[in-house]
Amino acid sequence: MKQKYSSLFFYLKNIRLSKYLKFFISTIFIFLFHSSFGQQVIITGIVDGTLSGGNPKGIELYIDGAVDLSSYQLWRSSNGGSFSNKGTLSGNYSNEFVYLTNNSTNFATVFGSSGDFGNVIVDGDVNGNGDDGFQIRLISNNSVIDQVWEDNTSDQYRDSYMYRNDATGPDGSWISGNWTIPGNDTLDGASAAGIQSTVPFGTYSVTANTTWTGSSGTDWNTSGNWSNGVPTSSYNASIPDVTNAPIISVSTGATVKDLTINESEGLTINSGGSLIVSGTSTGNITYNRNIPTTNWYLVSSPVEGQDIDAFVATEGIASGTGSNLGLSDYNNATPGWEYYQNGASGTGNFTSGDGRSIKLVSAGDVSFTGTINTSDVNISITDATGSGGDAFNLVGNPYPSFIAANNSADGTNNILKVNDADNDYLTESTIWFWNQGTSSFNQINHASAAKYIAPGQGFFLSANGNNSLSITEAMQSNQGTDSFQRLTTRPEIALSLSNGTATRNADIYYLEGTTTGWDNGYDSSIFGG
Repeated sequence: MKQKYSSLFFYLKNIRLSKYLKFFISTIFIFLFHSSFGQQVIITGIVDGTLSGGNPKGIELYIDGAVDLSSYQLWRSSNGGSFSNKGTLSGNYSNEFVYLTNNSTNFATVFGSSGDFGNVIVDGDVNGNGDDGFQIRLISNNSVIDQVWEDNTSDQYRDSYMYRNDATGPDGSWISGNWTIPGNDTLDGASAAGIQSTVPFGTYSVTANTTWTGSSGTDWNTSGNWSNGVPTSSYNASIPDVTNAPIISVSTGATVKDLTINESEGLTINSGGSLIVSGTSTGNITYNRNIPTTNWYLVSSPVEGQDIDAFVATEGIASGTGSNLGLSDYNNATPGWEYYQNGASGTGNFTSGDGRSIKLVSAGDVSFTGTINTSDVNISITDATGSGGDAFNLVGNPYPSFIAANNSADGTNNILKVNDADNDYLTESTIWFWNQGTSSFNQINHASAAKYIAPGQGFFLSANGNNSLSITEAMQSNQGTDSFQRLTTRPEIALSLSNGTATRNADIYYLEGTTTGWDNGYDSSIFGG
């Protein structure tokens, strides 16, 4: 079975897997990044022809993403001089080549006027020689987006051309190693057909390719294990079914753009992992969440499609009174816990964003297998106080990535702001996390230090009505440690009260602008569910 992911984090685009992508969670996090050029203008080629008047002269641009060229200017360095503004570009383009030339007739004679070469902009300032440099600058801040050649340099491409190497750029300054330069006079005496057959216009590829060989072992970060070196954010990588399956180790920071996996053992990512999909996704991953003790924990499935009956049958759930098992949902209408019953069938899948309480027979991993959420998740929350219940709702992180909880984590895209400040869905801007070590709840609000909710983490919120809680893709991030059941600390006054069995804590902060009364988002009540 093949599975495909688009723009994963390990931000990957177009992943195809023949086995599950496996994550083993511990206290060390592997940073997995993707970056594409994304809405950039890249200079990919330049030609100084040898026909009449040294024509055709041209510059090839690759437009990565959807770009309005009226936001950019062409700058030129003439005869080794400093760069100066040569005017604003124009036109809207997306993932295609655009050509600037000083003479459209000569350009069309050599390169034609169909296909990619239809995007030709006439600009007299392209009339450069082999010692002229060019820049693309963003008008809004005058920043250099890309540069070819530099001022005060020697004549290198007279009556010749040069082209950018695949998967390089854009460059804020001249980087000679990113270019192939045949040298001066390469086109001397060439006819129009000779120039056309020689100059590699339209051949630039945003992405390079490399294939896993496993020749030097299983370490992802060993260049000898790849046909074209260890992949980076601009590489497509493929992993065939070979003897040594790749492993991303504790010390590895892996970056890759598009990944195809046909390895029967899949790709193993040791230690913590965070996976973000910004496009579409089909196929399954398995996410392993460690439950370190036999206490109760609040969890949530980080994937869609995990069958509850199958989960209970394989994950070592503890037994309780009668037919009760250690997997339960919170019903705020009762209010109380509803336990999974031994022998149950046809229960269905975990609901994305729904929280559960779990207790295992022995400490260990629990595995969730299913597809990755690739869109915002909306979760129904209710206020049952009017019928004898309460307003507390047990929800959870629906993604195999971290999500921001408060303003300290992300000032715009966090659960409390989106659902309380932006949309009045909560009775207060507080998230309650069960602390299995103290058998009590910890409160998180905007006064708290940055809180990122780990994959597989469940938590409580209090609804002020029947609403739809929003957990958005924009809240996702990667973090340096696996914060499941942990809280970030900062200097504070911590009050602790214990009766020898249970412990209750209160954190006190001094925040300018708050009052001695109730400040929603900065004061929190004790959990009352």
